[in-house]
Amino acid sequence: IEVLEDLYPAVREVAAQSLAKQADTRAVEPLIKLLGDKYFNARRRAAEALGKLEDKRAVLPLLEALKDKDEMVRRNAVLSLGQIGDVRALVPLRRLYSGANKNLHLPAFEALTELKTNVLYRDRLKLKRKREQLDQVETLIVSLVNWFGTIRHQVVRKLTYTNDPRAFPYFVAALFWGK
Repeated sequence: IEVLEDLYPAVREVAAQSLAKQADTRAVEPLIKLLGDKYFNARRRAAEALGKLEDKRAVLPLLEALKDKDEMVRRNAVLSLGQIGDVRALVPLRRLYSGANKNLHLPAFEALTELKTNVLYRDRLKLKRKREQLDQVETLIVSLVNWFGTIRHQVVRKLTYTNDPRAFPYFVAALFWGK
């Protein structure tokens, strides 16, 4: 990581390239700083590496890198935004896809496709987890009818942690069972 501040631009470029392969998130901030380097190859490699790290902290700096004077830096920033998959990049990527710079149309299309795939995957995963949580709550509610006090007590404790409103009437009823 310290090598990213080396005096020689080629060393900074190679350092950015190798950090991307290591997938070390400690490198995100130094790589973001490298996006402002005077040497275009260092900026290009930094943009590329940030995409491979897929860290959301890099989204805003990469959006700024879309304004870079070097086309390869812009191209790598576009592709990296797609890899990260943050919805904040959706509008800028659409602008680039429909914009005047024909050289960025294909990378913008690829990034948009990857971004949408990442977002859909995350949404499906969240939905699946929510369903699993709902199934757990229903199982716990059914378990409340157990006549053993210690089991019922454990189930009530679990239900309080779920914060599911469906469990509340059963939770109240369980307090009065056996009295």
